[in-house]
Amino acid sequence: MIKIHSIQQKIMIWAGLCVLATASFLIAYSALSNREQAYQQAQQVALNLAKAEAAKIEKRIESSLQLTQILATNFATVKDPQSGVSLNRSDIFGILKALLLKYPQIAGVYTGWEANEFDGKDQDFINTPGHDDTGRLVAYWNRAGDGTIGRRPLQGYRRRVVDGEVKETDEW
Repeated sequence: MIKIHSIQQKIMIWAGLCVLATASFLIAYSALSNREQAYQQAQQVALNLAKAEAAKIEKRIESSLQLTQILATNFATVKDPQSGVSLNRSDIFGILKALLLKYPQIAGVYTGWEANEFDGKDQDFINTPGHDDTGRLVAYWNRAGDGTIGRRPLQGYRRRVVDGEVKETDEW
C-alpha cells in the first residue's frame, strides 16, 4: 500500500475519486436516459407504422365492402319488377368473373340464391358449373394460388348454427 504524507496528495486523490465518481454517475445516467429515450422513440415509430398499416388494411376492407354492397344492390334489382333490369345466370357469372379480373386483391366472390328465387329455372341447372345438386344459383368464383380464376358451387351453405349446434337447413 502506498503511504501518502502530503496533504496536497491526499486532496488530489480525494478530488480525483470524486471526479471519477461524478463522471461515472453522469455517464450511467446519460446511458440510461438515452436508452429510455431510444425506447420511447422506437415505440413511437412502431406505433406510427402500425397505424399506417392499419389504415391501409382498413381502406382495402372498406373498398371490398363497398364492392360487395354494390354487387348485392345490383343483383337485387333483378327481383325488382320496377327496375327493368334483366340478368340471366350467364350475366351473373360474367359480372363475378369481371370483378375478380379487375380487382386482384379480391380472392373470391359469390352469389347465393334461395331455391328457384333467381329465375325459377333451378331444375334446368342441376349440377352444372356454378350450381349444386339442387340447381340453385350458388356460384363461387375464386382466384387460385397461381392466379387462375375458377368457378364452383358454394359449399356448406345449407348448414346453420342454431343454439350452438350445426343443423342442415335450406334457409340461409
